Amino acid sequence: MYASVRTRWHLLRVLVVTAGMLVPAAGTAEAVSTDGSVHILTFADKCFDIGGASTSDGAPLQQRTCGTQSDQQFKVVDIGDGQVQIETFANKCLDVRGADSSNGVQIQQWACAGVYNQRFRVTPVGGGEVTITTFADKCFDVRGAGETDGTAIQQWACYGGYNQRFRIS
Repeated sequence: MYASVRTRWHLLRVLVVTAGMLVPAAGTAEAVSTDGSVHILTFADKCFDIGGASTSDGAPLQQRTCGTQSDQQFKVVDIGDGQVQIETFANKCLDVRGADSSNGVQIQQWACAGVYNQRFRVTPVGGGEVTITTFADKCFDVRGAGETDGTAIQQWACYGGYNQRFRIS
């Protein structure tokens, strides 16, 4: 029963985060920052990170060892209809480069414009993990299931791989 209750609390926490309320569920050790920002972790226990801590449009999303730097902090904002936009430390949004629906397209930061390639769906898949789906019904994906710092986050056809599952904390 403990695992079931724990799983329910974590699922509730994920749903609360994706709804934009960004508060930790009771009984969790993890805390969401007071400004509502979260870390998004990959299967390699690395964090989403904006390359070079750049504030420029086009800066790539990658994975990097988790730390306290601001370029690893994101806000998941409910924009309705089951969709979210993911805002970066630079007050920009994650964006599918060029609104391209192909496999292998880099996820980047770009000025928020409310366009379809900046809208995502966050779906719980069990075990405290989520998938993040793009406008092209493709998943955020750690390129090549790489485990090293600097590995790109891209969009790729969803297949349920561990490199397409993330944790929000």
